Amino acid sequence: MNGEGTNSAGQVKATYTLVSGGTALMERLKSANEPEMITLYSLDGDHLLVTHYCSMGNQPQMKTATITELGSPLAFKIVPGDRDEVAGRGSHGWPDSDHAGQGSLHAAVDI
Repeated sequence: MNGEGTNSAGQVKATYTLVSGGTALMERLKSANEPEMITLYSLDGDHLLVTHYCSMGNQPQMKTATITELGSPLAFKIVPGDRDEVAGRGSHGWPDSDHAGQGSLHAAVDI
């Protein structure tokens, strides 16, 4: 799945690729005039684990609560004790196979 859109910086491109034998989903996000960022999504039992490789140089890890209903939006919390722990929450959802919706998944960080 690939997508394009715009934000305050200009054009944004997102690509999604299954990697590691189909065990993880890699999101590549490239905004105009900003370095590319990578986010990896993988299952951890009945949770979804996310590691975001931010262009700001941090790698926060986030995890969902137990997934009980497929197709519903997912809410993420920062993994406690993560070396890049920041205050924040986020949401992400795939309403269907052609669309991705993203809330404030990438939490603000003071560096």
